Amino acid sequence: MYKVLWFDDDFSKEEIYDEITKLRRKSFLQDVEQASDFGIDYDSACTIEEFEDKMQKNENLYQAVILDLMGLNPNDSSDDSGIYTANNVLNQAKGIIKYVYSNNIDKPKFKDFLKACFQKENVFSKAIDCTLLFEKINSDLDDALDCYQGHMECLHLFNMHYLSGNNRSKMDMVMRGYKEMKDSSSIIADTIRNCIRTLFEDMLLNFASINPSMSNLKDSNKRLYYIVSGCPKNGPGKYDFDYRNPFVPFSECPQEVKYCMDFCWNMTNNYSHNNPVGLNCLPHGTLYGDYFGPYLNEAIYNSFFVTMKWYYGYMTNHFK
Repeated sequence: MYKVLWFDDDFSKEEIYDEITKLRRKSFLQDVEQASDFGIDYDSACTIEEFEDKMQKNENLYQAVILDLMGLNPNDSSDDSGIYTANNVLNQAKGIIKYVYSNNIDKPKFKDFLKACFQKENVFSKAIDCTLLFEKINSDLDDALDCYQGHMECLHLFNMHYLSGNNRSKMDMVMRGYKEMKDSSSIIADTIRNCIRTLFEDMLLNFASINPSMSNLKDSNKRLYYIVSGCPKNGPGKYDFDYRNPFVPFSECPQEVKYCMDFCWNMTNNYSHNNPVGLNCLPHGTLYGDYFGPYLNEAIYNSFFVTMKWYYGYMTNHFK
């Protein structure tokens, strides 16, 4: 299901006495009921204040927004100022596709605004079957999120706030890189490696925040070692892996997942720090680069996916 925020004054529960308005609202709500048939799960907002509040609290939850051109002001009277405020809010958001669904798209006062701020094909009249709107949303989001197919948990991590919304663009880059991966010019592109490392650190920080015994661990290496084992070695403050004696038990994190975490962290974080040659020690055009490169790329991505899938399941099971 795609999550959509829908801003329209017809969601108002204010009692209506005008028969024409009653019929319009009844027709609108019948349209709304069809949304789920197209895989759209919507939140409604009938005032600009409600819209701003939901965007502020749940921005990373929404993949698209539907806007009416006329809304309600705090006095529950018709007002067209809300659409401009809503558009300004959306201009500050990242990755949210916006649509207009309104009876007023042909009004002259909205002509320049619609032309400047919305793609023409994303503007729909309520006089036309709403299925065209839903089909367009579905098509656009399918295209935008195609790189997540097979790995939707990587997207849901942001919808559920298990990862910081500030890192959503990094996850997009990682997923696009995986989808478009074609050559082995290096073990993995430097930008992708940095994104994976940042997402890994985000996961470790969130994991530590909900495990009180990890609250004093300020370093990502220590947090990871805690999940895998956390056994002191060579003096206080130094950690090493010991898969036989983990602080996070195998019942919570299987041994195979711990191995994948170890590998992913080493290949994206420790590799760059410990290898003075940099990331091109297996360059394209060399025997080792051409032979091992594609397999290492796949291994890094797969270890990352295993880690993210485990983390999503862990958080969902413990913090529904």
